[in-house]
Amino acid sequence: MTKAKHDEYDDIRQAFYEFLHLRILHLTGFVVEVSAAEYSLVEQAMDWRNRRYPWDWFEIKRRFRNIPARFELAVSVNGELCGLMIGKPSRGRRHVSAYFLEGNSDQNHPLKGQVLPILLDGLALYGEALGCSYIRLIQPVDGLISRYEQAGFTVATDKIHRIYCEKSLKRS
Repeated sequence: MTKAKHDEYDDIRQAFYEFLHLRILHLTGFVVEVSAAEYSLVEQAMDWRNRRYPWDWFEIKRRFRNIPARFELAVSVNGELCGLMIGKPSRGRRHVSAYFLEGNSDQNHPLKGQVLPILLDGLALYGEALGCSYIRLIQPVDGLISRYEQAGFTVATDKIHRIYCEKSLKRS
């Protein structure tokens, strides 16, 4: 992949972060920082107490770093990380998939109850920016499948028998 292609996706992601920031501000009134999953933010996630999932975000970030079209999203308020998500689009751009997402386990963080809708909205906006028709959540955690279904996702299984949740993107 050429440097020009990497730069193109960096520009798309930067515009996406700016748009999502303004969208959240407009819809909720919250001043939320949205950005790539920078290492300083990943470090915060690794320090969350009582994490439900022992994912190594440093390793996850390393696995996705060479994918130019990767989707990565960190959501923070006043420097406090509230949620992370990382994924990538399919080869034909039919869908963009989130492989990992996690919200801050602190019951008092500033976006309590808002992280999942923000992450899912961000995934949808990035998918739309790339021209995808669907968003997917790959191997969702069992306890959250009903929440995803309430958000309009359907549950299915792919060719290699992985469970995923999928939602169609509205085309304008």
